[in-house]
Amino acid sequence: MVARACVEKYSNEAWEIADVRVAREYRNKGLAYNICSYVLEYILENKRIPTMRTEEDNYPMQKVISKLGLTSEM
Repeated sequence: MVARACVEKYSNEAWEIADVRVAREYRNKGLAYNICSYVLEYILENKRIPTMRTEEDNYPMQKVISKLGLTSEM
């Protein structure tokens, strides 16, 4: 596995981009952003509200969330 993310369907209205993982040797190459962007597109195509959250000190993922135009839920 190089990278992964999934959709958590918490309600009929909002789906979360969740469980984002990138193998250590592939980090800092934009893969987390790319895979999250793909999942975000899927959520929007299904006319759902996208959400995403991470730990307060997970700065790389905070950057991805911001770049996607989302706000982090902690």
